[in-house]
Amino acid sequence: MKKSTKLWTVLTSVMAVLLVVAIIGTMVANYFEPVLNTLLMASTSKVVESDDTTDTEYYKSDYTYDRAGEEKLIADSEELYRNLVEEGAALLKNENGALPFASTDKAVTVFGTGLKNIPSLDAVLTDAGYTVNAEIYGYYAGQATNGRTIVGTPVWDDSVLGNVSGDVALFTISRRAGEGTDAAHPGATSLNTATDPANGDYLDISEGEESVMENLKRLKDEGKFKKIVVVINTSNMVNGDFINDPRFGIDAC
Repeated sequence: MKKSTKLWTVLTSVMAVLLVVAIIGTMVANYFEPVLNTLLMASTSKVVESDDTTDTEYYKSDYTYDRAGEEKLIADSEELYRNLVEEGAALLKNENGALPFASTDKAVTVFGTGLKNIPSLDAVLTDAGYTVNAEIYGYYAGQATNGRTIVGTPVWDDSVLGNVSGDVALFTISRRAGEGTDAAHPGATSLNTATDPANGDYLDISEGEESVMENLKRLKDEGKFKKIVVVINTSNMVNGDFINDPRFGIDAC
């Protein structure tokens, strides 16, 4: 009886070890499958030829597989993007003839870290004939942002922004959250940062953004800007109560 028990103990131990080795080996083999197939010169596919003339390319591309086709694909993609932006944009407010810009509105100063989610905004404005304040643009482009938690627009700093002026103050707001990066809920401690103090909702206007808009209103009242235009570029709903808040004096959004 003792010999039989000992035998089963040994067999069980051996089988357990073999099972663990098999599981680990299978995982490693699956991970390195392409490398192993190459080393072993294993064929992973087979071409079967027949006399059947049926066209098996069910989903044909509208573009040829050459340089001309690639250039056409890029051009069509850019045109599609422009159409999406034009048809998806919504004018929420336009008072005092703020938009479109008058012929005399040439000097544009861009505020807010939302500009970081609008690729080459400065270049686009420059190409359109406007003069962009490069110093202020660079100041906001250098601020830290993080999708779903940190807005990144700091409170108004007179040492940097105190002497700014121009025709148009263009304030940018952006929020970026989505699958795998859900927007932090109200009260999340990750939102209470030095950049966004005492702000408990990523989809609300941060203290830094409020500070900037209040000071832009002050500068407009002092005659240093003609108008304040807000651009909201976001993949998430943002609390829009601020648009008509008299503290900010927004002309268009």
